[in-house]
Amino acid sequence: MIESDRRYPFGSKVTRITTPVFAAMVSTAKEGLFSKQSMMIFDVSNGTHEPVGKIMWSSAMRSEDRLNMHDRIVAALNSMGDNGTSLADCIEFVVGKIRPTGMIESAINLT
Repeated sequence: MIESDRRYPFGSKVTRITTPVFAAMVSTAKEGLFSKQSMMIFDVSNGTHEPVGKIMWSSAMRSEDRLNMHDRIVAALNSMGDNGTSLADCIEFVVGKIRPTGMIESAINLT
């Protein structure tokens, strides 16, 4: 279930997901003042914010496109988690589907 989904100034968005398998927080925000947005995925199942994945978006993407991808990835993680897929497997699947499109500059699975 998507518990919260908030937009912040300067093109940032944070979503919290809770499924029967995991609880996660997905954040899309700028890396720095003059940097493009990246996405961080945190496992919040045990009350901490443990980073488990990071996606650096292609510099050719517009900010709004990155935020749309945030929503699509959150929906996929939520659906897959509701169906019993682990967070690590969800991240691997989503990145595997998006990488061939050229939208991902780099992705790190931290699990």
